[in-house]
Amino acid sequence: MWTHYAGNYSGICIEYYADRLRNGLPDSVSLVRLGYDERPPRLTKSDLQNRQAAHKILSQKKFNWSYEREWRLLGEPGKVKIDDRNCVRAVYFGSRIAPAYRSKLVKELKKRKISAYAMDVDGYRHVWKPLYQAPRNLKDEASEN
Repeated sequence: MWTHYAGNYSGICIEYYADRLRNGLPDSVSLVRLGYDERPPRLTKSDLQNRQAAHKILSQKKFNWSYEREWRLLGEPGKVKIDDRNCVRAVYFGSRIAPAYRSKLVKELKKRKISAYAMDVDGYRHVWKPLYQAPRNLKDEASEN
């Protein structure tokens, strides 16, 4: 997915504490796991009278994309305020990210005690090298399992 969504390896991927993210979202935002099918979703007349049509369309993709196992946040356009600022667990940097940009972000992540990893491409494998590893909080890890 790095080539599709992260600017051909020049972007980032953010790992979240799933419970914190879900619990910190406003009621107007839905966290949905995408469905994959050969046919577009079926819409009813009642779907077209509210936002259900958009929700159905945006939460499904064609079956040949199923390897992505994608999740999406669906809500109103614009910024979404997440109540729990501590929901970010780690940030993964693509192998082609600008070094100055990566350096600036890692500096901020250290202040917030968020782990950071750099990608090395080894043939068809992605190898993750730690740039900064936040101190482990066993209480956090137990609540996620």
